[in-house]
Amino acid sequence: MAVTEKYLLAGSNQTLMSTELNALASSTGPVAGALSSASSSNVPGDGKGDGYPLMNLELKVTPTSGTFTAGTAAYVWFLTNVSTLETGSGSLLPGRPPDAIIPITALGTAATQVVVTVKGIVAPASGQFWTLFAHNLGQTLAGGGVNVLTAQYYTRQGV
Repeated sequence: MAVTEKYLLAGSNQTLMSTELNALASSTGPVAGALSSASSSNVPGDGKGDGYPLMNLELKVTPTSGTFTAGTAAYVWFLTNVSTLETGSGSLLPGRPPDAIIPITALGTAATQVVVTVKGIVAPASGQFWTLFAHNLGQTLAGGGVNVLTAQYYTRQGV
């Protein structure tokens, strides 16, 4: 008997980062980023991730001027402890690959917001986590609240 797999969404989007992304410069090297100012959580019953194991990430960004560089990306790490267990900060990237790479294919302009969704990202395990974000898009991100990274948690269920 064949098993059909369906996806169950956990509800509304959770904002992982917003104002932290405003005026964030593009990196030409291995160090540049923004760390979420408040911890997020994926704890069952907290109304956020509710312990769901997967997520879709949606990034909305606008350049301050010019256009983003073709073939560039944004990078996201989920850090479980920013003080002792895992390195990573606004000036230090972790010594491991990012949890998500968000390719930017639409170049955008100062007047156009680029929206990219990446599906099937493994969500952090239940508990507190911080989001670390870096990019090499070739332009500084605009200020004024037009940049946001959101998560839509979900799980798979066979029927």
